[in-house]
Amino acid sequence: MLFDHEYKKELRKHFPILKPAKVKRFVLSNLIVGLVVTFLLIVSWTILSSSAEAEITEERAIHCILGEARLEYIKGDSDALLYHAEALRNRIKNGLGLKGVYGCKDRWGRSEQKYKEDVNYCKIKGLFEAAKEAWRQSEYTNHVKGADHWGSLTIDGEWIKTMERKGFVRTALTKCAAFYKKS
Repeated sequence: MLFDHEYKKELRKHFPILKPAKVKRFVLSNLIVGLVVTFLLIVSWTILSSSAEAEITEERAIHCILGEARLEYIKGDSDALLYHAEALRNRIKNGLGLKGVYGCKDRWGRSEQKYKEDVNYCKIKGLFEAAKEAWRQSEYTNHVKGADHWGSLTIDGEWIKTMERKGFVRTALTKCAAFYKKS
C-alpha cells in the first residue's frame, strides 16, 4: 500500500491539477465556441426556414387552393379559385409562407373519411384541373391587387373587422371572400 504522499504524487501524475487561470481560459474559450455555434445554427435555421417557404410545389398549391376555395367554387363563385391562387402566390412572394392558411392543413382539417370523400368529389367535378389552371394563371394575373390575406365573408366576420382595424386594406371581393393587404 502506498503512503498518503506517494498516493497524491501518483494522482497528480495521471490527473494534473489545473491552475485557476487555465480553468478560466478553458471555460471562456468553450463558452465563446458554444455561443458562436449557437449563433450559426440560428442563422442557418432562419435562412433555411425562410427559403423553404419561398417556393411551393404545384401539387401543394393545388391542395391549398382547393382547401380554401373548393366549396365557394362549387357554390358558383367562379372567381374563387383564381383569386385564392393569386393571394396564395402573394403570400409566398411576400415571405409570409403558409402558416395560418387553413386550406393548407393536411386533409383540410377534416377526418380521413371526409377528406377522401372531398377528394373524390373534387376529382369527379374536375376541381383539381380547375385549381391547377388557376395556379398557373395566377402567375400572370392580379385581380386581388397584391392581397396576401383573405377571409370568408360568412365565417370570418370578426377577423375581417380586426384586419381593417389593423390597417389592412380590402383589395378584392368575391361572392364568398374578402382579400386584404397591408396598407
